[in-house]
Amino acid sequence: MLTILILAGCQKKESQIISNNDSKETRWDSTYFIPGITDRKVPTVGNTSLVLDVTQNIVTDKRVFLSVKDFPEKMKGSFSTVSGYPTFRSYLTISAMFQEKGTYPVKIVAKSEDGPEKEYTFDITVQDIDKKNCN
Repeated sequence: MLTILILAGCQKKESQIISNNDSKETRWDSTYFIPGITDRKVPTVGNTSLVLDVTQNIVTDKRVFLSVKDFPEKMKGSFSTVSGYPTFRSYLTISAMFQEKGTYPVKIVAKSEDGPEKEYTFDITVQDIDKKNCN
């Protein structure tokens, strides 16, 4: 009974868990992590950037690949480096082109060569252009 309670309290977020249907085994990739992902603000036309430090947690020789998903229609994201061996740094540049004002949840997806995907969600808030800077 005590074992069941302890295991129930140690579950990882669903986005970091992969299930192998054949063996009913669940695992997650603990060889790396990406700390410090924060919400960003961007004008309706403009850009901002986010520093991503893909940090080694356990020694590995597996490359980690980065991508984004759930970007709004009139925005795009591009990485300075799309893959590397932890520890490495990449800059995500976020560009808006007449994107409607609002707050949009976006996901950074990281995947090692043989591990499951990890998703890191952050919000992009699109704001009006400051008219005094619009000369």
